[in-house]
Amino acid sequence: MAGWRRTLGAERERPWPVAQPLPGLRLPVPPFAARVHCPGKRLHAAVDRSHRDSRGPPARYRVAGAGRAGPSPGAQAGGTVRWRAPARGDRPGPGQQAWPGDARRADRQPRFPHRPGYPGPDAGAQHLDAYRVPGGDPRHEPGPADGPRPAFAGRLPDAYLTARNPASVTRAGSSIFYGAPRMFRPLSIFIGTRYTRAKRRNRFVSFISMTSMIGLALGVLAMIVVLSVMNGFQREMSSRILGMVPHATIVGVKPIDDWQPVAAAALKNPEVTAAVPFTEMEGMLSYKGSMQPIQISGVDPAQEGKVSIVAQHIVQGRLDALKPGEFGVVIGEITARRFRLNVGDKLTLIVPEVSTAPGGITPRMQRLNVVGVFKVGAELDGSMALIHLADAAQMQHWQPNQVQSVRLAVKDLYAAPKVSGDIATSLGTDYRADDWTHTQGSLFSAMKMEKTMIGLLLLMIVAVAAFNIIATLIMVVNDKGADIAILRTIGATPRQIMAIFMVQGTVIGIVGTAIGGVLGVIAALNVSELVGWLERVTGQHIFSSDVYFVSNLPSELQRGDVVLICAAGFILSFLATVYPAWRAAKIEPAQALRYS
Repeated sequence: MAGWRRTLGAERERPWPVAQPLPGLRLPVPPFAARVHCPGKRLHAAVDRSHRDSRGPPARYRVAGAGRAGPSPGAQAGGTVRWRAPARGDRPGPGQQAWPGDARRADRQPRFPHRPGYPGPDAGAQHLDAYRVPGGDPRHEPGPADGPRPAFAGRLPDAYLTARNPASVTRAGSSIFYGAPRMFRPLSIFIGTRYTRAKRRNRFVSFISMTSMIGLALGVLAMIVVLSVMNGFQREMSSRILGMVPHATIVGVKPIDDWQPVAAAALKNPEVTAAVPFTEMEGMLSYKGSMQPIQISGVDPAQEGKVSIVAQHIVQGRLDALKPGEFGVVIGEITARRFRLNVGDKLTLIVPEVSTAPGGITPRMQRLNVVGVFKVGAELDGSMALIHLADAAQMQHWQPNQVQSVRLAVKDLYAAPKVSGDIATSLGTDYRADDWTHTQGSLFSAMKMEKTMIGLLLLMIVAVAAFNIIATLIMVVNDKGADIAILRTIGATPRQIMAIFMVQGTVIGIVGTAIGGVLGVIAALNVSELVGWLERVTGQHIFSSDVYFVSNLPSELQRGDVVLICAAGFILSFLATVYPAWRAAKIEPAQALRYS
């Protein structure tokens, strides 16, 4: 409520703010009520008269609700009421009367009584320039409010006024909403946001609230960074492993005599970018009594660059050193380190192909000359070796121009099964399709499952922060018990009380999630630099290329992961507000005020 004082020499009354009502608060009694008289029906509207200007144009108020008002244009729905406070020196005309009596006594009147000199129910007043009372006694000096005084005459009618100029006033039942001009600030949002930033009497509550926000931010940050690093590893694995193994192959039931028609048929598919001859077999490498299983790939060095990245990762020797008939071999870096081999050394290849001799069945053995070493930084460095295509045919007892299959490179790796299947079907029953999902699919499935499990584990950090929000709000509810009781006493509903604390907890969740999301994105984009800085500061190698197949920490930030993580943090923080807010709504005002 606002008090009013009389300023000597002033042209109009000015408000003395005693206790400003909260915007959006439901009050059983309007803070200011100006009587607008209608024939046969009394109408009251809450107005803020602190914005009146005695010299300016009259304030205009629109009737926003439909009521049983009479034909007066100032009371019908959609009409307007004009009110101009009299300026200094104005005198009421005949039949007009301003406020009589003492200003203090007038301020104490809780109602607007109908006594002689005041407009009655049938006076028919349409404007509030002054009260048109037949036979009224004009008064030279205006009253303390320069016009109609604040008054309340019982239950508000069905109609209500919305003041366009100073304040927005709406009605619900017998209560009203008092709001800021041209703004929509509900009570729950207004008080909930104030509770979020207000200093509390209990500093421990503020500390727990801050730790909840920090914990939520750290959880979101950790999830974004870890999942981005795992995406980076998966990208590196895909580019390196699938750059070495075939995307898809068209395998002949028997050795293919002429591979070029098969390659031409495959290149007709728009998804295929390259097609080269290819032969694959398994064997064992032997060197000075040590043996190791190996996957032998027969390739054409001149065309291997179309479907493989091995030429880009040669660390010793050259790929084009593979010559037909010389039985040269290019081995991986792990194999070379295990056998302590260098370019020019010789080792033995044992293949499961057998030959019949007078002494019995014996495996076929072939001496190979190391002409190159590759390093792609994956397990293929210890399980793969390359020889010339003609040498592979000779070891299989084939003709020099015969090959086992045609290797394909496709645009979309995940479309490789369908593409190779369509090509094999079009070629007939003498061919079958194979793709990387059969050879390397289990590896990528394991990586995907690992990412999912780590994401779920990191989500527990966010869940712990959400539990902290629950504890914070419960302590806030206990700390604000008296405030809740006062709000309930002056007309706030349990739903509004519940919404206040849900807003407070949601604000904590939004701020924590936003901070964690921003910091997580920044850290994920600069994770390699951060690791390098930590290594320089601590003097320790956090990320060693001898253990991992890459020399730096890869990171790939995906928009979907960021959106999913932030949404999970927001949803968990919102759900954490339900129980404390429900407890706040169940507080009884009498019991809360009794002990406060």
